[in-house]
Amino acid sequence: MYTPAYDCDAVHTKYQPSSKEWRCPKCSARFPKFGVEQAADGAKQGCRRLHEEDDVVCLACGGSWSGLEVIKLIKAASHYETCPTCHGKGVITP
Repeated sequence: MYTPAYDCDAVHTKYQPSSKEWRCPKCSARFPKFGVEQAADGAKQGCRRLHEEDDVVCLACGGSWSGLEVIKLIKAASHYETCPTCHGKGVITP
């Protein structure tokens, strides 16, 4: 069952990647070889948003990151800049 983000107690990443962006930052593998292995403490079952403390793993290359680390790498690979007006709730594409 889907859980709305406002019902989830875990901290969500400010930036939520699109399905096109959701790939391993090391080898570019996609779901099902790349994804969240363990949800963050306090995350409600069914919450579809990425949490800062989620354990994200890639079965193709063996890489492992936190949700926050993955977001930083995805944003860097896409050359996104943090929006200076909202301080991270949006991004500026070059």
